[in-house]
Amino acid sequence: MSDQPPSDAGDSALKDKTFTYDDLRDMRRESAGYRRRAAEAQARVAELEAALSARDQAAREQLIRAELKTAALQAGMIDLDALKLIDPSSVRLDEHGDVIGVQALLTEAKQAKPYLFASTNTSSTAAPPPAQSPRARHARDMSPSEYQAAKAKFLRG
Repeated sequence: MSDQPPSDAGDSALKDKTFTYDDLRDMRRESAGYRRRAAEAQARVAELEAALSARDQAAREQLIRAELKTAALQAGMIDLDALKLIDPSSVRLDEHGDVIGVQALLTEAKQAKPYLFASTNTSSTAAPPPAQSPRARHARDMSPSEYQAAKAKFLRG
């Protein structure tokens, strides 16, 4: 076995070739162009990674806000504008995309600001009356003055 590394056919062709100054200048320009394009590509990759990271963070925040609104409604929050009073920094997403800490945050808010949440018990035990659809009055059931008033109201639109 020889101590010399194996040589490619292209290497031996380059050893025998003599380059002129113009050839070297052209190769350097070509190499500089490749380096410039590589630097531009790396800058574009960094720009796209930053944009992707920003969109990912915005999507995470939107998911947390949506989950917080849903849990607030289930907890009986009267007005969702009150969510602006609650600091969601303790809420986070786990590696599976599940929102963690919403219930604890709302429980804490319910204890600190109970007026933001509907009361679970009412003082009235009576059931509300059943809903009835509005009934139209027939012209036969109206007095002549009521009929004229209803007719004028109808014609006005």
